[in-house]
Amino acid sequence: MQQFVECCNRIQSEKLEDLYELLVSLSQVFVAVFSQVSHQSLLHFEADKWVINIVISTMHTDISASDKRKLFPSCGQFYPNVQTELANCTDFDELRQTLDKYRSTSKVASRLASSSPEIYDKVESVLLYTL
Repeated sequence: MQQFVECCNRIQSEKLEDLYELLVSLSQVFVAVFSQVSHQSLLHFEADKWVINIVISTMHTDISASDKRKLFPSCGQFYPNVQTELANCTDFDELRQTLDKYRSTSKVASRLASSSPEIYDKVESVLLYTL
């Protein structure tokens, strides 16, 4: 089961990376319709949300920090430094403390602090209301 979860996480990360590369390569086409900032912001949001999902879903498992980093997308505001720190988080307190260090994610950290360990199902709504 763990291998299946890791495979799904890797596929999601690769999907985000491919979409990012496609949007960057086609940015001239999209400028007329969307500002470059808006599609990149949405993609960064999705990538960062995915990183937090992976961190939460791998807590209390035997997945190493280096294996977690392999599952992370190579884009987003967390890439690469914050991702490295997040990969080392083993519980919600460490996750909250890591996110709290960065201004752009401090609101996320405060919401995580007030949430229960079942936050995995609520990560998207936490991020949507704070970023």
